[in-house]
Amino acid sequence: MSGPTRERVPIDGRTYELDVRRVDADAAPDVSIAIASHEGRALTELALDSIARFARGRYEVWVADNASHAGTPEMLLGRDDCNVILNRTPAWEVAA
Repeated sequence: MSGPTRERVPIDGRTYELDVRRVDADAAPDVSIAIASHEGRALTELALDSIARFARGRYEVWVADNASHAGTPEMLLGRDDCNVILNRTPAWEVAA
């Protein structure tokens, strides 16, 4: 598993800085699970643990975190069971 890559993505006239890390996949998944997160470390970790425990078959998990603090990005990057998209753009830079 490699570290995240920094990408600058234009959306609706604004540019977002995203760190993207993709877990190596052995085969194409039958289903993709997407989780959106903001300041929800405990709940996100619980969801990921539950998926790892109960999901069967070929699946992939993507977690998109919207500029959380309090260790959420570090927790996500420390796991090897999910793909991660981290929005690193400060809110004041994208406010309308």
